[in-house]
Amino acid sequence: MKLTNILLLAFTALTIANPIAEPNADAEAAAAAIADPNSELDKRVGEDCKVVRRFRPDLEGTCVDTRKPNCGGGTIYTNRCPGPSWNRCCIT
Repeated sequence: MKLTNILLLAFTALTIANPIAEPNADAEAAAAAIADPNSELDKRVGEDCKVVRRFRPDLEGTCVDTRKPNCGGGTIYTNRCPGPSWNRCCIT
């Protein structure tokens, strides 16, 4: 019984000492960038990208925003363009 009371008091003290944290400014900036299609994160769209293939010629393409259908029937490759996850390499 005493152990239960001690634990309850300890958890109560911890919750009073640590109030709910304010939202992170970086998270707010990322959310605003997602909402704004012309944000700084999307400036990398249109850059050249390359897919290196072993024993075959390399493929060259352009970084596109995959939130919009703008690859023109090409193949999309991930992890080839800098920036957010929706910037991907389009090889046509």
